[in-house]
Amino acid sequence: MSIWAAQHLTRLVPPLHLWSYYMPGSSHIAKRTLCGGQATSSSFTGLGTMSSAMVSPLCCSPAFCHGISGTSFRQSSALSFTLPAGPLFPRQRHSSSLVRAAVSSIVAPSLAEVKGKKDEAKGKKKKKKGSEQDEEVPSKAAVVDKASAGLGAGPKGGDIEAAVQEAVAVVEEVVTNTGFEERSLEAVRAALAERPRHREGSMQLVKGVTAAGNNREEKVVNAIAGWNESITKAWRDTKCAAMAASPFGLYRGTSHLFWADFSGDWRMARFGSPKTRTWLLGDMHIYNMGAFLNSQEQVCYGLNDFDESVIGDYQYDVWRLAISLVLTARQNNIRKVDTDAQQDIVLAFADAYLSTVVGYERKEGGRTFTKANTRGPLKAFLKQLTKSEDTTREAMLEKLCRKDAAGHYVAFDYERQAAKAPEKQKLTPATADERAAVSAAFKAHYVASLMPAVRERVLAQGWPEELVLDVAHRINSGLGSLGMPRYYVLLDHRTNMHADEDQLPIVVDVKLQGGGPRGRPTPFYFMDRNEKAEYEAMFANEGERHLRACQALTDATDPYLGYLTLPGGGHFSVRERTPVKESYPALAVEAVKEFKDLLLDGRDEWVHMARSWGTILATLHAHAPHDFDAKMGRFHFRQEVDQLTRHFRTEFGDLLWQVAHGYALQVEQDYLYFKSSKLVPDDSRSAK
Repeated sequence: MSIWAAQHLTRLVPPLHLWSYYMPGSSHIAKRTLCGGQATSSSFTGLGTMSSAMVSPLCCSPAFCHGISGTSFRQSSALSFTLPAGPLFPRQRHSSSLVRAAVSSIVAPSLAEVKGKKDEAKGKKKKKKGSEQDEEVPSKAAVVDKASAGLGAGPKGGDIEAAVQEAVAVVEEVVTNTGFEERSLEAVRAALAERPRHREGSMQLVKGVTAAGNNREEKVVNAIAGWNESITKAWRDTKCAAMAASPFGLYRGTSHLFWADFSGDWRMARFGSPKTRTWLLGDMHIYNMGAFLNSQEQVCYGLNDFDESVIGDYQYDVWRLAISLVLTARQNNIRKVDTDAQQDIVLAFADAYLSTVVGYERKEGGRTFTKANTRGPLKAFLKQLTKSEDTTREAMLEKLCRKDAAGHYVAFDYERQAAKAPEKQKLTPATADERAAVSAAFKAHYVASLMPAVRERVLAQGWPEELVLDVAHRINSGLGSLGMPRYYVLLDHRTNMHADEDQLPIVVDVKLQGGGPRGRPTPFYFMDRNEKAEYEAMFANEGERHLRACQALTDATDPYLGYLTLPGGGHFSVRERTPVKESYPALAVEAVKEFKDLLLDGRDEWVHMARSWGTILATLHAHAPHDFDAKMGRFHFRQEVDQLTRHFRTEFGDLLWQVAHGYALQVEQDYLYFKSSKLVPDDSRSAK
């Protein structure tokens, strides 16, 4: 371990307000902060070249310390204050000398050599007045040089130099001026040795899920390869080519890297607790929100992909969405959306989220967002969609299906699909065996899985015994689930439950759930033993999990929502294919022609949309705990989040910015690792 780790300690305030120090370990730079008795820590993996901008301060004001510890924080060597009980501090009451001891237990071994050399040099200097020293003492300039070399030069190299100089001065002062009892120090050392060391950037290794490696680059590449080994090489190449298009493309396609890096992150304890669990989307990013037609025939906007949904701390969704905001803002227009603007975007999102959670009132239709109750760019987007002539079921069927001589839609139009370029095709015909298996599953399982009120309606309506008209493979859709089994199924028109459309057949989307290596959603693999046991007790199968998540996170839920099981093929969700299916055009490269004028190309537009996204996510998070069944209990999510953040909303936003900006830069570095790997097809690797 080296003194040069001080490079990661930035913007230190006077010693008794904030102590930061280096956590031992060959590959992790950790920063532990003792804020008024609140013990916390963070780290970044020191692998490859890391941008200096990833090193963000975790500082807090004396007022914040006062709020946590319940006592004012004064600069006094005799200060005594309260610390939470835990493995680091087994007693409740401690003097500042023990706080210094905790700091020194980490930094002292690192600085002993430097301090010894300085003491020795001073002695030699007295003996040899005016003569050269026998051994050179590292200077602050040398510290800065070595620190900068370790981090890698970047656009903010000057900021790092100032931060390192300040950090070195403070850490040296700790060693020079701190006295402590050896017995207390040994107790602290022993407790620290037992604490878990997994931190941000330190990819959590899960047997059979993530792969080991000698450095971050190897871990990232090996993890992506292992996660996608179950799909065919052709689809794997297609998926890797799509992820190689941009850092955000990689982020969309690798939620397992996010969960490996953030699962159990210590920082969630600041604004989370067991009572802040809710239904999560699990793979939250801006393109997993979109417009759709709900069961009341309203064009609305909300969450639209529940494949990875689980119950967990709300901050996983908040952090993942915030990271996607930074990545897309940086990709879309880096000149207009600079770092300050990116921070404004994240802080606007954080403010809207907290304001909505705290003010949430559960009411009928409260989770429906339409042109009538939205503002700014989102309102314009929904108004434009509502006017479109392509938002009817008949328009959708006209694009996807063919008619018989009598003018009835009877099957999917494969000839029209085959005429398109391969990457533009949506459907290919299923085999006869696949059609038979899907038809049998609909007959055996599907109706029984429908929501009770819908099932009663179906039984009263009298659906035909043979529901299925045609089955097709759905291809070239999504990114994270690309290559996984998925079908479009055309159902008999007698299954139509929509008013004035009883002569039109229904298209449903049948999709494999639990797309991880072992048939579970990605977050499951990073849960602890108790969380996994709770998960398995809650859900009979992955189809049921998907159904319950969709019910909890939507209003006017799709009446065709259900699930079925295919022989040897796992559990599949069933949802109606909505005739309105459009994401907000946040990225220029993905915006269709009619929405080009809605592109987010400046700070104000981004801030407006960030507030909308924060409001929507918060509304769904706040409502979802009401849908927990008796197995989970009824948690007071809104009240708990309010209590944890009421006096610290600024700190909540600052932490979110630290996470979002720092990890966006990590994703950009991971993208370079990935794009230079053998996983990416040659033509995609060379493309700009």
